Amino acid sequence: MAGLRIASSVFKYSRRAPIGAGVGVGCYALILLSGGQLLDDPDSHWHLFVGQQILATGSFPRADAYSHSFAGTPWIAKEWLSQVLMAGAYRLGGWLAVTALMAAATGLALAILARDLLVRLPPLFATALLGFALLCMVPHLLARPHVIALPVMAAWFSMLFRAAERGDSPPWRAVLLMALWANLHGSFTFGLGFGGLVAVEAVARAEPGQRWRVFGAWAAFGLVSLAAACAHPYGLDSIMAAGRVLSLGEAKAVIGEWRPLDFSSFGLSQALLLGGIGAVLLSGLRVSLYHTFLLLLLLHLALTHQRHLTLLGLLAPLVVAPALPRRQGDAATAPGAWGWAIAAGFLGWVGVTGLAVALGHDPKPAPRWMPEAAL
Repeated sequence: MAGLRIASSVFKYSRRAPIGAGVGVGCYALILLSGGQLLDDPDSHWHLFVGQQILATGSFPRADAYSHSFAGTPWIAKEWLSQVLMAGAYRLGGWLAVTALMAAATGLALAILARDLLVRLPPLFATALLGFALLCMVPHLLARPHVIALPVMAAWFSMLFRAAERGDSPPWRAVLLMALWANLHGSFTFGLGFGGLVAVEAVARAEPGQRWRVFGAWAAFGLVSLAAACAHPYGLDSIMAAGRVLSLGEAKAVIGEWRPLDFSSFGLSQALLLGGIGAVLLSGLRVSLYHTFLLLLLLHLALTHQRHLTLLGLLAPLVVAPALPRRQGDAATAPGAWGWAIAAGFLGWVGVTGLAVALGHDPKPAPRWMPEAAL
């Protein structure tokens, strides 16, 4: 009888594990087969070209050799790893492989978020937060480096928030994620800064007698993470370059994604923000003062620059999760269950990709975004 009870328990918890993989595969299929939007941006071409040049020459550029107006001025390919991955995907299977790479990164990010939420929250709340996250990402889902970095961002903050909620020392293995993130996309600087705010909560939640120890651990973690971010072909220049992007000056007024959200007409972004605020007000959630501050900061970023709506979608669920009703019973996943989940996710990825190829799915950039259109 004891053996039957153990088997029943393993089956019960094992069923939960593949749900995250299912979320990832479902999002991957939805994004891949919808195709076109991912290539609806001219920047995809130059990111791809830079990656191709790095693969062809085996060197990293330090001066602008790709434009007429700024030829020869200092410039670095700070997102070189994403660009090389894009070039490798294109070499493997053209634009279909590039869109598959972006769809896989998005699906993996949502699978990581789903894993974090589903072990803590009832399915209804977890599903609502996942839906909010996906819809916030949709306007800025493009074949560009920031999308490739999404799963690293999701894993980084998932690990940090869980440690902070326990009032515990930081997850040191996350340092490796920071080193990877820094080579994928400049948003790693946000990860360092916002991670510092998460550390404040960890220290506040620690036992009174342990606070100095926890403070010291998080301070050391921050310094080591900063050093890990410099594990980059350009070293500290990658951080300086990411900072320069924030000081574009007048250019921000003509680049759509850097403009503030426009409320003069009603669209998806407005619906998400107003719907999210309405849901919090109607639910009567008792969000802590500090988490309210974090939410307002994320909301400010999203309102100031449209591109930051993705940050709101990915991080707001992690911020509000502690205020929601907890899942009843033991939410632990049985040993080995995530191995099955990974296997199921991989098979689903192969199946969806094979289906796309079999159906002759062949996404291509619209003619207006082709380099020839600029001539």
